[in-house]
Amino acid sequence: FFLIERSTENREALPESKCTPVDVLYQEDWGDWIDEEGEEDALIDGMKSFYESTGVQPYLWITGEDGGQYESAQSLEDLAEAKYKELFGIDEGHMIVIFREYPNNSSEYICTVTPGYDAETQVLDEQAREILLDFIDYFYTDTELNEGYFFKYSFKNAGERMMRKQLSFRQMGIIAAV
Repeated sequence: FFLIERSTENREALPESKCTPVDVLYQEDWGDWIDEEGEEDALIDGMKSFYESTGVQPYLWITGEDGGQYESAQSLEDLAEAKYKELFGIDEGHMIVIFREYPNNSSEYICTVTPGYDAETQVLDEQAREILLDFIDYFYTDTELNEGYFFKYSFKNAGERMMRKQLSFRQMGIIAAV
């Protein structure tokens, strides 16, 4: 995980009172991403692990062909904000991840991470969101994993890493020089 953003901030899990859990954790519009035996269980396990580590409950939306108009980062962020309000209303302790793979181009995708206000200000700062995006990128390229496990490991590892402060590369360099 050398290429994954390091967590250089002290973060504490979001208090339970800031996030009202929901039962539905994902929406998969392609129809064939989370379809193999065990994939849904793996995905849910990874998302629950993230929630246990961070106190922020994730929601994953894998858009299908209908997501074709959302090709820019800004259009996807606008969609995420609207979906967040639709799903969670004023509860600000969740995070929505929208993932869209470009059709007929299996190695390209666009992804956005949109946390609620409490989740963002207390846990999911810019660095924490980058950690999750880095893990998604890392596991996306692992051809040994099906989609359920790719997302499981992305959420699980991101939650663990962002909640554990690490030395920055600069700090490690200074220590090595001394």
